[in-house]
Amino acid sequence: MNTLVKKASLPLILVFIFCVITLGCHSGISNAATDQETPTPKSKPNFIVFFVDDLGYYDLGFRNEVLHTPNIDQLASDGLEFSTAYVPSPTCSPSRVGLYTGIHPAKLSFFRHVMGSGPGEFRSYEADPAGLLSRSYLPLEEVTYAEALKELNYNTLFAGKWHIGRGIYTAGNQGFDTVLDDRSGGSTRKHAPVVENGISKEVYVTDMLTDTVVNYIESYDSEEPFLVQLSYWNVHTPIIGRKDLVEFYHQRGLGGIAAEYAAQITAIDESVGRVLSQIEEKGLSENTVVIFTSDQGSYFPNLPLRGSKAVGTAVYEGAAKVPFLIKWPGVTQPGSKKDDHISTLDVFPTLMDIAGADPSNFPRLDGLSLTHLIKKDQPLKREHLVLYRCYDAQYAAVIANDGWKIVAYRGKQFELYNVDTDIAEENDVSAENPEKLAELVAVLREWEKSADLLIED
Repeated sequence: MNTLVKKASLPLILVFIFCVITLGCHSGISNAATDQETPTPKSKPNFIVFFVDDLGYYDLGFRNEVLHTPNIDQLASDGLEFSTAYVPSPTCSPSRVGLYTGIHPAKLSFFRHVMGSGPGEFRSYEADPAGLLSRSYLPLEEVTYAEALKELNYNTLFAGKWHIGRGIYTAGNQGFDTVLDDRSGGSTRKHAPVVENGISKEVYVTDMLTDTVVNYIESYDSEEPFLVQLSYWNVHTPIIGRKDLVEFYHQRGLGGIAAEYAAQITAIDESVGRVLSQIEEKGLSENTVVIFTSDQGSYFPNLPLRGSKAVGTAVYEGAAKVPFLIKWPGVTQPGSKKDDHISTLDVFPTLMDIAGADPSNFPRLDGLSLTHLIKKDQPLKREHLVLYRCYDAQYAAVIANDGWKIVAYRGKQFELYNVDTDIAEENDVSAENPEKLAELVAVLREWEKSADLLIED
């Protein structure tokens, strides 16, 4: 049984511009605990989780030579890249719920992003054909990995975008000891006003969050390990880059929105570099596990992948597939890559496993620990990934281990692709493969039934 006790309860022109950049650039059960010995307090690793907002799969320098991301590229070279990683719901708030809880967000009634700040536990959305009510906050009784790690004597810091509740439903009541949740400099603004020595000035929000994390690590003096969660507001719209980085890209031949967006990405890269440099200076590199990923794909097309986070295309690869890097010193092989289909749901049980806890103590987890896959190349005990969100007719997808994928629409319409061989999802082969289509539709229906989401169209 879980020992934790919780409280009850852009326009087309932007798309065209970014296409110019990217063209040519280029639900399961818990695993048993690993066979590693339970770490002693001093040997438990620190964790840093970098979680970027709307960063596309091809929005990094090692996949797109237009972009300058030397620090993230180095992280990929130093660690392990999962080249086929997905989010359970290509949507801001549900994706965050999935990351922090390890539970598929649809099972917690998170189908859409948290809208506004008014009263009410659930919200409707007129354009959703299914009429499902979506939660306005993560209930406090739901356990996050921050809370689970606190049970293992971890100190915890959250910096950045929460977006799964306000008031009492924020990071400070979900396991994080120290919180900088700067809504004043959120997705609607990239600069925030600050006062230093009586002088008012503006700072770039990404830099402000990074300063918080760097200072935390620099002054850290506890014998216990830490979890640092840096959940960026960047690279979400509005597309506003830091001025010096915009000029940097002007010098490289980019202009307009393209330069602004590229500058946002490089600001993230600088942040990652500063945090990891501080870890190195503190002498903690060899005992710090680093994870880097995104909450969903880009607002822009991420060619050659199809679709974006825009309504009507979000369960295609362009929105559902995300970067995923992990550096586990002494375990991950530098520059290694795995093409197993994984999910950001897997972060929770993986952190538990690495910290010496048994993920099966959390029986509601849909994520799987990646430790056996990383250490022994043992495949995950999962046959399918399910994606689910509710804004429009296109609402779900099922991805099988062999690359077969259905895209589901309300009204019992389906498309079938093999994304291992057709990464652009150009060829709907449902007519030629009726048996495979029926197999994956049955998987989706069974999953919907188990999640109490089976709706008669």
